[in-house]
Amino acid sequence: MKRNKVLYICTEQAAGMVPYAAQIVQTMSGSSECEVYVLYAVDRTDCYKEVLPRTVTCYRYLIPGNKAARLRYKLAPLALVRRIGHICRTHAITHIHLLTVDYVLAFFVGRLRRYATLIATVHDVCPHETKLSLYESATNRCIYRQCLTIRRKADVLVTNDLTQQRLLRQLYCSGHHGSRQYAVEYHAFPTLVTASMRQTEEMPPEMAGIADYILFFGTIHLYKGVDYLYRAYRQSPVRHQTRLVLAGKGQTSFSHAADAERDGVVRINRFIADAEVAYLYRHARCVVYPYTSVTQTGVLSLAYYFGTPLIVTDIGCFREQVADGETGLRCPPRDADALRRCLEIVTTDHFDRERMRQAQLACYERLYCPQQLMKALEHIYLKHRHEDTHRQ
Repeated sequence: MKRNKVLYICTEQAAGMVPYAAQIVQTMSGSSECEVYVLYAVDRTDCYKEVLPRTVTCYRYLIPGNKAARLRYKLAPLALVRRIGHICRTHAITHIHLLTVDYVLAFFVGRLRRYATLIATVHDVCPHETKLSLYESATNRCIYRQCLTIRRKADVLVTNDLTQQRLLRQLYCSGHHGSRQYAVEYHAFPTLVTASMRQTEEMPPEMAGIADYILFFGTIHLYKGVDYLYRAYRQSPVRHQTRLVLAGKGQTSFSHAADAERDGVVRINRFIADAEVAYLYRHARCVVYPYTSVTQTGVLSLAYYFGTPLIVTDIGCFREQVADGETGLRCPPRDADALRRCLEIVTTDHFDRERMRQAQLACYERLYCPQQLMKALEHIYLKHRHEDTHRQ
């Protein structure tokens, strides 16, 4: 059997997408059964150059800078599609894997399927709750429709959440969609812990003089429930001795925003470097993910690796991957009072932090093993290799 030749497509640079794609490419670069190639898009700043392994053949595609050319790229990226076709013919690619919500390719799925078996990773089956302007809402609806087009036409869908896999199979008739054979596969979410996080740490300047704090980390969106965390914190006596650190880009919509700083909230509203992420997790009293909806996410890998006491809402992948009372505490979503009680448990001197840390480390080794991820992807590529039937 010839080695599979996989071309990873990464056109998005949104928060979370770059480390997600980089970790998968890094893992598969060590495979003896696959040759790995990457085509990634650059929008002003090259976010992928420093995180992709140098042993992998990488191609860059520069997104146009002027408005008219950018619009053409969003609607009909012909130059990008031709570039993909050239790479596929040059290297006899067997699989094209869309890793990063590559919606701009939606109208060219048929052509891509002629080049190789087309695999698409589905990050979110359903849109999350958001608070957007009319323009942003319209843009999001268009992107969602393009994502639906890719799902309906790709050869294989891949997800990193078991609940989402079951839902996708229900939506697409348990493996069939129309008269065409369909497949929905699962592999574990890659760890978001990078080499620089393991090796270094650096205190963010906003943390000067702060030793005792509760952490939220991630891009702030409405569905991540930060408002509920703030309400729980504000109602708790914990706030008198422990600060609340909200680390990640985005706008909060607190009802009491003017009082947030007075109440002890520290806001780090910018890109946060890996070394700073390591510092925030290593020194936090606990980390909280108060999401109101969740599908697949890599933030658990950060809490588990650093052994940070964890509070999550009892939904989705959190329910599947967090053992209540062992690797973390679970509480109902949208329930500030229940969240307040959890905060008060983990911030007491009697809380057994070391016991939870040991359970988290064991869980990290089980859930985020790179060898298991590699084997799962190798199996998917082998199972869905179409032996030159697509390629032109």
